[in-house]
Amino acid sequence: MNQQNRIYKPEYATELISIAEGDLETANALAAQKVGRVENIIYHCEQAIEKCLKAVLCFRGKPILHTHNLGMLVMALGDAENIPHGENLDSLSEFATIRRSVETGDIIEDEDVQTAIEVAGDVLGWAHKIIRS
Repeated sequence: MNQQNRIYKPEYATELISIAEGDLETANALAAQKVGRVENIIYHCEQAIEKCLKAVLCFRGKPILHTHNLGMLVMALGDAENIPHGENLDSLSEFATIRRSVETGDIIEDEDVQTAIEVAGDVLGWAHKIIRS
């Protein structure tokens, strides 16, 4: 097993879920206060989703890919997991990479932010159900 893909103890899944909850809380707080860059709000949504996907990988005893690429994490879990919004999650990956530090000039509307928060909440709920089973 290389350093990029490690298997962790299943108990680590609970810690990852806790971190994901904090990331989603941060996204909600920033959105409510309308402070900072909106990209940062979506970044925290991406981080919450990333932690949820990694938590389920961990819980399932699968290697955790050390990546911000949500599409790769979805593929690692496979279609049988029925991940909410799974086919669209990769579009958020850029907020953990290039959009985190570069101004692109793209306009991000309030509804885009709200959608990202809702998607992160859906994925968090899905991960909770699996890990609590």
